[in-house]
Amino acid sequence: MEPGPSRSGSGAKRQPILGVMHKILLREGQIDQEKEHFWMVGLDVGRRPLFIELVAIGGSYHANIKPAEAHFG
Repeated sequence: MEPGPSRSGSGAKRQPILGVMHKILLREGQIDQEKEHFWMVGLDVGRRPLFIELVAIGGSYHANIKPAEAHFG
């Protein structure tokens, strides 16, 4: 299920996470595109992004992370 656009307190439209991630990935350019990236995306109860964090850049087929590296609390 893909979340639809919602409105923030200021009335501005917020994009679904797919659109946000697409813009982030386009900004990265050609750097490390052949490597695996492990992203953490935190959402609020309304499924609006709270944070987007690049946790690890791995090899060609995997990114090794420890559970503590993927836990935000």
